[in-house]
Amino acid sequence: MSNDQYGAVDAELVPGSLRGYRSWRVLGDELVACNTPVAWPVGVMESEHVGYPRFDEVVVHSDCKGNPQKDHSCGIYAAHKLGGEDNRGWILGSIKAYGKTIVGTRGFRAGKAEIEALTLSESCISRHLLFGDAHEPTILELWDRVDKMGEKYQVPVFRSAQALVEAFPPISVEHLLGNWEEEETRKRQEIYARVAAWTNVGVREIHAQIAELEARIKAAMERGEW
Repeated sequence: MSNDQYGAVDAELVPGSLRGYRSWRVLGDELVACNTPVAWPVGVMESEHVGYPRFDEVVVHSDCKGNPQKDHSCGIYAAHKLGGEDNRGWILGSIKAYGKTIVGTRGFRAGKAEIEALTLSESCISRHLLFGDAHEPTILELWDRVDKMGEKYQVPVFRSAQALVEAFPPISVEHLLGNWEEEETRKRQEIYARVAAWTNVGVREIHAQIAELEARIKAAMERGEW
């Protein structure tokens, strides 16, 4: 994923809070980020880690603690809409994010966040039904773990992602993005136009070279030199 999708606009202070959707793994009795071995505490999670290092490495930027930066990948990641989140985790949930936030078209990187609600990832259910075996937890056992996480983090647990989203719907960020998407579209169109123009010039030059070569061959044949 490109960083622009999670960091196109630097909103120093987001009024109120944003809502995002993300997924987690479970290690022991804690929810853990999918891409870093960082456990989420009960209550407020504060950003101080790089978003996407090697999985076994946590890198701390002293100047980024609680304050995501555009030129770093620090921050608490979440997608604006359900389906845009990282689906490697098997627990899905919504978070309330606030503080300094870097906003992108797909999601955001926030300085602070709290878990609002949890559910079992539908992709996890599908994988389990298709590929599960006797050595893996049953669906009921998976739901039991989600319920325990709900109790630990003191948040509601929903029996479907749709029910979760209905209770915790997406919050629009268009007022934060402004005309960024239009500007990016314009820039892409300019690049495409330049590439097309360069390609057309290149094709014309190739055709001219082919025509010149054919003319030389024809002249050589007429002189009996071919």
